[in-house]
Amino acid sequence: MLISFCTYDDVLDLLAVESACFDEPWTERMFADELAAQGVFYLKASDGGRTVGFIGVRTVLDEANVNNIAVMPGYRRAGVGKRLIENAFGTLAEQGVKSVYLEVDTENTAAIGLYAGFGFVPVGKIAEYYPNGNDAYLLKCNMLDGQAKK
Repeated sequence: MLISFCTYDDVLDLLAVESACFDEPWTERMFADELAAQGVFYLKASDGGRTVGFIGVRTVLDEANVNNIAVMPGYRRAGVGKRLIENAFGTLAEQGVKSVYLEVDTENTAAIGLYAGFGFVPVGKIAEYYPNGNDAYLLKCNMLDGQAKK
């Protein structure tokens, strides 16, 4: 499994993963805009040259928000998401980020468990956050020397 930074050339690969994972996927334009934005980076996980997952992060000063994370169905629970988060945290530590936020569907127990393992804790709940009407937890992780502070 290779983890690397994304460029504009990866937009269609990101879109393929996104489309396989979500009922209402981001568009090609949304990914292109994200990759062009200041303070944003995307990492992709590749297996045999095929993109099987990605994570997108936006930083502002010493805070970051995970905008998007997705892993192809056949690669879930195989450590892909964990490796993406670990690598993203390494980059965030280099940038001096102190806090990381993300939103997660309150019904996505697998993702909530993964994030808890990195020290993410609920700090709020957002009603009807997702297009399907599901609520989201707002999670926060405090960083210390590139690691989650628990």
